[in-house]
This record gives sequence, C-alpha cells and structure tokens, in this order.
Amino acid sequence: MLRTLQAEERAATDVERATLARWGSWGASGVAEVFDESRPEYEADRAELRELLDGTEYAAARRTVINAHYTDPAIATEVWGALTALGFQSGRVLEPGSGAGTFIGLAPDGAQMTGVELDPVTAAISQALYPEATIRTESFADTRMPGGVFDAAVGNVPFSRNTLHDPRHNAAGHSMHNHFILKSLALTRPGGVVGVLSSAFTLDAQNPAARREMAETADLLGAVRLPTGAHRRAAGTDALTDVLIFRRRLPGEGPLDQGWVETAPVELNGAQGRMNAYFLAHPERVLGEPMIGNGMYGAATLTVRAEDLTATGPRLGEQLAEITAQAVAAGRGMAERSGEQELEVAALIPAGEQEQIGHITDRGAEGFTQVTIEKVHAPLKVARTRHGELRALLGLRDEARAVLTLEAANVDDTPELDALRAQLAASYRAYADRFGPINRFTERRTGRTNEAGEEILARITPPAVALLGDDPFGPLVLALEHFDEGTGTAAPAGLLSQRQVQPRKPVLGWTLRMRPWPSPWTRSAPWTWPISRPCWAPMRPGRVSRWGAGL
Repeated sequence: MLRTLQAEERAATDVERATLARWGSWGASGVAEVFDESRPEYEADRAELRELLDGTEYAAARRTVINAHYTDPAIATEVWGALTALGFQSGRVLEPGSGAGTFIGLAPDGAQMTGVELDPVTAAISQALYPEATIRTESFADTRMPGGVFDAAVGNVPFSRNTLHDPRHNAAGHSMHNHFILKSLALTRPGGVVGVLSSAFTLDAQNPAARREMAETADLLGAVRLPTGAHRRAAGTDALTDVLIFRRRLPGEGPLDQGWVETAPVELNGAQGRMNAYFLAHPERVLGEPMIGNGMYGAATLTVRAEDLTATGPRLGEQLAEITAQAVAAGRGMAERSGEQELEVAALIPAGEQEQIGHITDRGAEGFTQVTIEKVHAPLKVARTRHGELRALLGLRDEARAVLTLEAANVDDTPELDALRAQLAASYRAYADRFGPINRFTERRTGRTNEAGEEILARITPPAVALLGDDPFGPLVLALEHFDEGTGTAAPAGLLSQRQVQPRKPVLGWTLRMRPWPSPWTRSAPWTWPISRPCWAPMRPGRVSRWGAGL
C-alpha cells in the first residue's frame, strides 16, 4: 500500500489510513514471539523477516519488543483532555516514544507535534498517517534539543529497567521510563504541562531519587492509577500504569506539596508492599482495589482489580477533571509563553542533518566540530577572531532550515512560521550590519594573465564564509541575499519575507506483505517497510574527490 502511495505521489485515503492505523507494534501479542530464538515454530518467519529488514532495522525491531506497547485511544483522549483543561490550546508538543502516533492522531488542532520513535518501520507508518507532524527516527536518548523548546509533552513512555546513555538528561542512570519523563520535563518550558502514562514503579519505587529530580523543576499536579488489564485490549499487556500530570514551575514559584516523592509500607490482603504516599492520601485516584499477589513481576506484585475494564476511560476522565480543576483554582494551570522565552529552531531541524558529512556544529566555549567521512564529529580549527562570524552564519543556516521545514509542512503560513521568518530576517540584518554582505569578497593580483593578456585576479572569500562552504547547507546561507558583484552590495532574498516552497508530499514507503502471524489482528494488516526520508544537499564538484570515499 505504501509503495502505491509513493508511486502515485499522493496522500493516503481514509480507507488506506485506516489500514495503516491497524499496525500494532513489534511488542504486540503474536508478533513479539517471533523474535524469541528459543521458539523453533517461528524460525521460518524469523528468516523471512531478516531478509526483509537490514541488520539495523531488525535489531531496532527486536530491541523495542519489550516496551513497544501502544495506548488505548480512550485513555489517550482523557490525557489530552487534562492538558486542554489546564489551558493548552496550541503550541509545540513533544511525544517521546511516539509509536504509530495514537497521541498525535488525537491531538488538538493547534498542536504542532514532534514525535520521537526508535523503530524505523513504526516511524514510517506514523509519518504516513500524520504527514503534518515531525517524526524523528532516533532513540530519545540521542535527541538533542534546547531546553524548554516545547510548550507541552504527552505520551506513553516505554517501561523498562534498562538504562540509556544520555549524559545531559540521565547522568544519574535512571530507568528508561523515569529518564523519558525527566527529559520531557527538561524540554518543556516553565509554565508548560506534561501528561504521560508510566510504569507504576515511577511512583512506587522505594528509591526516591528519580522523583526528587522531577520535583526539582516540576510539580505533580496529580496522578491516577489505572486498573491491571487497562492496556490488555490495545497493547496485550497487564503492566500496572499511572497517568501523571506535571507542570513546570515558573521562576520564583514555590513547590506544591511534595509528599508524592516518598513511599510508605502497606499491607494489602495480608501481604506487605509499598505504595506512593500520594495514593495513600488520595485512594480515590486508584481505579480499583489494590492487591498484592501474582503478577507480571512475581508473587509479590501490586495489582489493581476492577470489575469493568471498559469503564476505565470515563473513570479516568472524572479523576483528571478534579485534578485539573484544583490546579487551575490554585493558579497552577498552563502559563502563556513569555516574550523572554525565545523561539528555538533546533527542534525543527531533521535530526539526521546533524550527522551529514561536513556538517558544522557550534560547541560554545569548546569551539566547533565538523562531521568527517567516518561520521565522527571532529574538532574544526577556527581562529578565535572568526568565531563570532562563523557562529552567526551557523545561526542563519539553522534558522533558514527551520523556515523551509515549516513552509514544507504547512499549507498556510502559521504564527510560528511568521515568527521564524521575522527572526531570520532580523538575524540577517544583524549579520550584515556587523560583517557586511555574506557573499562579499576581495581581489588580489596573482601576477598571471589569461590568453587575452588580461591580468588574472584571485577572489578571496572571508575565512568564516569559506569554512561554511564545506557544510552541506552552507549554500543555503549564501542564497539568503541577492549580491551585486559590481557594486558589492546585497539585498535580502525572498525567503526572508515570503513563502518559497509549497508543502511537501508525505514521505511514504512501500509495502511488503508477509504471511500472517497466528494472531487475529494481523490477518488483514499488511507489514510495512519504510524508505529513508529524502535528503538534498548541494553538489560541490571540488569536494567530491575528498568525500568520495565516504559516499
């Protein structure tokens, strides 16, 4: 199906979207078993899958089996309802571990969604389903964005005791679900809100270190514990989960009650366990009867028994409505973005561009690095007197890329696009006032003549501009002005004032159909295989010889 859409260069119809939306994840029951090498009955299927996926994609699919469980739309709807009740109307929203896009599909019209999904197959499906969203195919641990770039974050974080390497956002080595929450809080601006589903261990773990770190910058407005089995129908798992609603504190605000940081021993049905102090103070937030017994994690597992799992959505909505009403009454609803919170562009740049050969990165006080043909960020020698100009040029590059990205993703000019374009124009004026035209040059005599006897002059480009010439998007910076070589003057190009590109067509892939797994839902759902997102960079013949070994 995806191959047809690609060949015909069109968006999916409602019927085709419905088919794509039936993708249930590698972790779904009946699919995850295929990756179990001890199951000989799936050997033929494993062999076929290895033929269809390259080594990286197969490894990514296998790696996500343990935590690729997607969200019941009824639950996701209530989480979004809580964020809107707190005041969210429009803005940039992060979804870490976005899967096939349940939260993206249910987002309010004003939400500008950025999803981060490790598995390339699932990421391609979500991009085809929701072409207006930005989907970054990468580990969330590798996501590099400035702090506070998002107005809100939402999603179902992956549950795992595994620890991901992320020195900036997980220096303490927290489990994956806590790491994702902490990083989401860091990427959400002060006054912004975060609504996530997480493992019950986030609140119930005896070690309070992760909760204390969360409480340093955010308040837990409230939590609701879902019954065991709430995700059974949608994800095939009985993991015990909580819906957590956070708000980043504004500068100068004091913390709300932090009792939720601690746990306390409890006795349930004659067995000993621990539970978060928040639920002991608010037993109505537990949607069922808490018990200790056999469960996913052994004989002493906390479970929550509910008679009617189909009522989970409405009951969750009732509790979240109380939580959000109390927060708004206390003046802890979502705050508007202040003028001092500058518009950041890094989150709008496709993640892979920073790994392209020649890409230059500003490391602040550490100087600059450039990606080599070995895909290593190597130090780039830049005279200190040139740091200011190169830094300004890189800023123009990133702002221009952000403008083009938004132009391609939106049919109409949005307030965010207008703001970015104005920011780019202001940055260009500041550069020109300080350094002169980007394309300026000087000439020097070479002492040589051409066949007509005319003196040959050498054209000298400013060193910082010359360095940018090796960057794959360096020519975009040169194109920001119309330069008159005769007079040495320049005028801003059209990108600084008006739309230059039309919305791009969805990046789609092609479909490979496999025989169905022994699970009812897969018998009519095709396997999908993504293509890489297209990437364009200017061809510079003079550099092909240097880069050829890496192409």
